[in-house]
Amino acid sequence: MTANKHENLLDYFLANKSNDLISNGKIGIEKECLRVRQGHLLNSSHPKELGSALCNKYITTDFSESLLEFVTEPFSDKDKVRLFLDDIHHFVSLNIGDDKLWPLSYPPHIDNLDEILIAEYGTSNLAKLKRGYRVGLANRYGKQMQIIAGIHYNYSFPDIFWEGINFDQSKEQLSAKNEIYFRGLRNIQRLNWLILYFLGASPVIPKSFYEKCPPELNERNDFYFSQYATSLRMSKYGYQNINQTKLNVSFDSLEKYSEDLNFLTKTSSKEFEKIGNYNSREIQQLNTNYLQTEDEYYSIARPKNSEQSDRRTIKKLNDHGIDYIEYRAIDLNPFSRIGIKYEDILFLEIFLVYCSLKESPLLDKDEVSENYNNSSLVSLSGRDLKLILSRQGQSIFMKDWAEKTLDEMRPIADLLGINKELLDKKSEELESPEKTISGRMLESLSQENFSYQELGTSLSEKYSEEYLTKNKEDNVHYDLLQISVEKSLFNQLQIEQSDKDTFKKYLEEYFLD
Repeated sequence: MTANKHENLLDYFLANKSNDLISNGKIGIEKECLRVRQGHLLNSSHPKELGSALCNKYITTDFSESLLEFVTEPFSDKDKVRLFLDDIHHFVSLNIGDDKLWPLSYPPHIDNLDEILIAEYGTSNLAKLKRGYRVGLANRYGKQMQIIAGIHYNYSFPDIFWEGINFDQSKEQLSAKNEIYFRGLRNIQRLNWLILYFLGASPVIPKSFYEKCPPELNERNDFYFSQYATSLRMSKYGYQNINQTKLNVSFDSLEKYSEDLNFLTKTSSKEFEKIGNYNSREIQQLNTNYLQTEDEYYSIARPKNSEQSDRRTIKKLNDHGIDYIEYRAIDLNPFSRIGIKYEDILFLEIFLVYCSLKESPLLDKDEVSENYNNSSLVSLSGRDLKLILSRQGQSIFMKDWAEKTLDEMRPIADLLGINKELLDKKSEELESPEKTISGRMLESLSQENFSYQELGTSLSEKYSEEYLTKNKEDNVHYDLLQISVEKSLFNQLQIEQSDKDTFKKYLEEYFLD
């Protein structure tokens, strides 16, 4: 089948009943969470029982030694994704002694920022690169923001999709891939607020984040909150950086996206020049540019290539094109021991397919600003059913826009073979905001008279007990994860022994075009 480049691909697929082309897309999940003990952040090194954070492909660290990251394989069977992530949690719980996994996106109370140990990865040049990048993040944006945890959801269309659809016979699959995935990335920007409403799970912030209550928030017990907030993590009070709102990165095409990121990773910032590159102890940042690397750009969604190497992301994309979309605006669901419900794994698939097939005009500066403002409004006030957003310059009730979008997503759910009851439940959450994750979380804090600290500690202990009473034999991935631990320690040693260049030379070559 051949689709016209300019037509609405959503209409095309629905007209052709092409469920066989999209029903086996692959999903992978990357989940961050903090190691704690008795509800307090740990300042100990990454446990050796979990292998090398540098080389273990399933269990690593993100910004700090205590911020774990679990990475699943990509699966077409969505239940296998859930099972794999659950098995990683089980394996980790059995191998971290008395430590627990914090179930909330915001960290527990932190008395001293020295408690946050920046991650280390060994003595190799690659380890120094990863460490230097994280030290740079701390110096640029502060440590506290960097340990707010979330979920990254990776989606790719099945191979048969690209075999079955090309814009015209002269175009290569690579070009079609890049174009369709960028359609998706633009529509994700337009509709990110919808996911914040349904999956937002951070309506509160622990008081240790701010000395005084921010003007838009209220104060209760040991936390700040907004009555109608959905995801303060994705607001200006969370994993955001006001300086980056001024950076212009185009989502018109891979070529323009690459060009803009290359400019930002090569152009020095007067603000970051003040930090310098070295002090007497260690590197303070990889460089003084607006972005140390393209990974520093805090986009809610990114194009990614699946090449397994330590090359820069932008080089992989330019050489091989886009393999999948990484969607990053997902809070940890505290009511799931793996941080995300199975039904929402399915809901996100519907959403990303919808965004990729729906008509997607290029974004101008006004719409970029409009999209950012819509997400900001919903993150702070999304459960207010009178909330008004802006769509193409026109005011619209958020609830009306959400209902229309859910209706447009229903045929996609049918093509994917997903039960319509899933979207019916989302419609109910629109009518009753207290049923959303953020609404339920605030209700728990209020009705149970929990403090923020007590809620997180109670849930972390509950989930730990569930995992500790589960047998190893019931974990179908336990042996695979154990082998990965042992292999990762060996591989780290190999990398360290194979280094021949100085770190300075290694860094120069890393940034070469």
